[in-house]
Amino acid sequence: MSNPGHNSGKGGPRSRIHTYVIQAGVGGPVKIGLAQNVHSRCNELQTGNHEELRIVRIVAGNIERAMHRRFKANRIRREWFWFDAEMLTFLPAETEDDVLMAAYRLALDMPAPPPPATVYLAEAPQ
Repeated sequence: MSNPGHNSGKGGPRSRIHTYVIQAGVGGPVKIGLAQNVHSRCNELQTGNHEELRIVRIVAGNIERAMHRRFKANRIRREWFWFDAEMLTFLPAETEDDVLMAAYRLALDMPAPPPPATVYLAEAPQ
């Protein structure tokens, strides 16, 4: 069954995937994941979590794997990590999607897109 709020990131170049960082409670662990609709995904996660969840970062595009690698020392379990302030600003130098899209643009002689946008929706986590 398809879940409209959550997406595995395997969509084509037109899918609107966002990488999110959602924090459980004040100073609690964070989940780094992917979704097309981050607010819906946060609501879905809230159902099974006793702590209040809040979105602390949304990045347009898929940098989930790079974030998981960068913060592997903070991993609690699967997609949950102990918070690190760098999670609010980290951007990988180059992602797998960037390489594929760059080759696609070169083949079609298309201009490069602007750099990924980061949207902050809450005050910095503690």
